[in-house]
Amino acid sequence: MYMDLNMNYVRADNGKFINESAIIWAKNMGDCLKVVTVQTNPLDPFTNVYYICKSTNPNSYNKLNDKLKD
Repeated sequence: MYMDLNMNYVRADNGKFINESAIIWAKNMGDCLKVVTVQTNPLDPFTNVYYICKSTNPNSYNKLNDKLKD
């Protein structure tokens, strides 16, 4: 899997990598974050919902949770 080194990614609990620039909404739900992303296909834009839990992906959870506090 190729990832652009100029972009920031986090890993969701289902193993998918999420580009941080695609995140449009995030909510802290205790030890998990609920994250909504948008896929920008001009013909068919849609959203996806992911969960990032502290116990499953501590690095991604801490990275996003710190940004939510700002």
